[in-house]
Amino acid sequence: MTNKPITRKGIFYWPTFEAARDFATARSLPTGRIIGYGLGWAIQLHVSGPYVGPATLNPNRHPAPFAKTDRGFARRVERQSKQIVRSACFA
Repeated sequence: MTNKPITRKGIFYWPTFEAARDFATARSLPTGRIIGYGLGWAIQLHVSGPYVGPATLNPNRHPAPFAKTDRGFARRVERQSKQIVRSACFA
């Protein structure tokens, strides 16, 4: 069996607890939050926090590429205006 993790929705899943623990200790990540799921074992960085994946290991990669751009700003404004209109309808 290989110790290479699979990636699903931006989270690494290891086939065994030991493989996840070895990965965490090699990269100075916390080993107290290694959680087993149906896909495998995932490393959570802290309680109620993010899981280890490609975005957490590469600080230059942003998980939401449009969040800080004009397109992302336009999306937020549109979403907020829809929420205001919905709330005004039920007032």
